[in-house]
Amino acid sequence: MRKHVASRLIAFLFIHPFLIGCVNDSKKESISLLRPECVVEAIMDTYPTQLKEGELPRPRIGPYPFTVKAIYKNDSFRIVSYDLWHLVRIAETNNHPTDSMAIASLVKGKSEFILDNVSITNVTIVEPSVMIDSIRAKGKDFTISHFFGENGWQKIPINKKDMAYLIDVLLDWNILLSFDDVGGFYRVNQRCIGSL
Repeated sequence: MRKHVASRLIAFLFIHPFLIGCVNDSKKESISLLRPECVVEAIMDTYPTQLKEGELPRPRIGPYPFTVKAIYKNDSFRIVSYDLWHLVRIAETNNHPTDSMAIASLVKGKSEFILDNVSITNVTIVEPSVMIDSIRAKGKDFTISHFFGENGWQKIPINKKDMAYLIDVLLDWNILLSFDDVGGFYRVNQRCIGSL
């Protein structure tokens, strides 16, 4: 009996590190996704390309919420930026460059924020949602029609945490949302229709 238990324990100890490595690798893989150019262009809008020598302008501000990669104490994850100004404010408080190229690099997924103890308290971290995942499993079209009406407007209330995850899920499908400050609802934006 002891020999049987010991062999199972040894097998578990041998296999466990490999399983942990697989889980961590899949997490890193999902965080390393790059955004397609049409999504980046929509978020960044257009900013001046003709610059004076040594001058880098701030980006023009787009109305779309999106996610960017971030690191805090060696943990990688995505955070939500509710618009480009929000991202610029986070960058300023975190001493991150705010020129157009630096911000575009964050939006594209080519770089990430390294957050400090103060800035981590001012961001919304994207965390998986069982509710969103159960709907997402039924496909892109079902997910969109579940949360948004034929006119594109959000049709059911969603808490902030689940909305952060839904924003990230939709961006994985190259779907942008815009937010109506007056009504307090999101709307599916068809700006990247060619890549849907």
